[in-house]
Amino acid sequence: MSREAVYRFFQGYPTMILELAGELAGKTLVNFEIDSYEQHSQNWTPRMEEEFAAHRGYALRSWLPALAGVAVEGQEQFEKDWKATIEDLFAENYYAYMSELVKQTPGMRLLIQPYGDPLNTEKVARQDEDFILCAEFWTNPASWGGRSVNQISDLAHELGRREVYAEGFTCWPLNAWEDDPFSLKVMADKVFCIGINRLMLHAGAANPWPWAEPGMTFGQWGTQFTPGSTWWKAGGAKALFRYFAQCQSLLQRGDFVENQPEGDLLWIHRRDGDIDIYFVSNQNADNAVTVDLPFAKGLTLDPGGSEFIVLHGDKRLPVSLNPGGVRSALDLTAGQALEGSWTVNFPEGLGAPEQIVLDSLIDWKDHPEPGVKYFSGTASYHKTIKSSKPIRGQRAYLDLGEVHNLAEVLVNGRSCGLLWRPPFVADITDALKDGDNELEIRVTNLWVNRMIGDEFEPDDIVWGEPFQYSHAPGSPIVGSMMKEVPEWLEKNLPRPSQGRYTVVNFKFFSRYAPLQPSGLVGPVRVISIDQ
Repeated sequence: MSREAVYRFFQGYPTMILELAGELAGKTLVNFEIDSYEQHSQNWTPRMEEEFAAHRGYALRSWLPALAGVAVEGQEQFEKDWKATIEDLFAENYYAYMSELVKQTPGMRLLIQPYGDPLNTEKVARQDEDFILCAEFWTNPASWGGRSVNQISDLAHELGRREVYAEGFTCWPLNAWEDDPFSLKVMADKVFCIGINRLMLHAGAANPWPWAEPGMTFGQWGTQFTPGSTWWKAGGAKALFRYFAQCQSLLQRGDFVENQPEGDLLWIHRRDGDIDIYFVSNQNADNAVTVDLPFAKGLTLDPGGSEFIVLHGDKRLPVSLNPGGVRSALDLTAGQALEGSWTVNFPEGLGAPEQIVLDSLIDWKDHPEPGVKYFSGTASYHKTIKSSKPIRGQRAYLDLGEVHNLAEVLVNGRSCGLLWRPPFVADITDALKDGDNELEIRVTNLWVNRMIGDEFEPDDIVWGEPFQYSHAPGSPIVGSMMKEVPEWLEKNLPRPSQGRYTVVNFKFFSRYAPLQPSGLVGPVRVISIDQ
């Protein structure tokens, strides 16, 4: 609440950052952020008497007994004025003044999450038309942050701001490492429909041990956007970020018109000149849906699917938004499941055997071999199938059935696409030949199972006190922080515990934690469809 204190702070850390950035300040480094206010209320500052008199028009001192709990006549109005003054001082002396200091460097702007006691969000947001407004949302618990998304989006639309940021996919430690590109897509689609159109990923920690996987995390918080993630290395990050970029590029166009923040079917409408842009999301991740909307009749959306409808008058303009695989609108009920055994190859260095043969497809966690049961990463399924090249007017598809969590399909060495959301169906028409065809399916799961399997081995990291998470029911123990970096890790020396394969700076799992579904469960079918 003190301009003097804010100035003193700015001369420290922010100024140091600007000096380190040098000529890149305002070019590459363009924003400072004030995160959500999480320090509880304040009620005093050295100039409070002068500030109160200037803002409210009467002296504060005679009302101090009311602040000490003494009943005073007229107390109700005073308490309103007292609260309003604190809100004003936060808005003016912190947010507005910080923006003033930031903008002294050309090209720099202030990004704010203007909520939390004792802030008045609207007062703060109206201080400076250059503020970049930002909300937040969580994957788990999904209800956390939701209020800010609606509040900030509505306010941004009222103020005519085209861009609405959100700190996205924050996750509490009870669900660490459980998200994959598909689950993140469904969550992103939801906030896109509310009005968010610029995502800030929470969180991607720099990893000082590039030889260790998955490596450094943002303590106990997630989601873990790190190149050490299994799905990142398998191509899932590239596919997911391309999808986010496509959505954001259209949702930043024009101005907000209307939307539907309720139910499984969500949509938002923006208008850019004489172009109407609609984005529609099916929030049901298990079932496809066919709906009639005022702007699209008989629209079919995949489980967790989404689509842009872009109209110029009555004419629909083409938009390619088809992340991974083919649409469920195809009739995929025909075709026989592939029979016989599968050969599965595992990579070295993760505790799994080099190769196994499965008489039938099963979940990795149900396999008796510990190296398979606890495997995390990418394994390759191989099978030779007899087929014929589709005749003119037909297309051939490979339906993988149940997959955890990503799959790349190759036929005769030719990639037919990375599948990262249901239905897990690839168009294999152009790769098929008459006779024998070599089928390879590269399946990637999550890190959870290998982290659990490691807990059966001797520990070679010193951990701090167990972390009790007071925000969850029952205040459970959710893990421990690395107490110190061991020499073998710091210097990339051979690891003492040879049966351990993962390295993180926060231990999330015990050996008793439940395993995640993993691998190719199927059934796998080849289907021919008249085009």
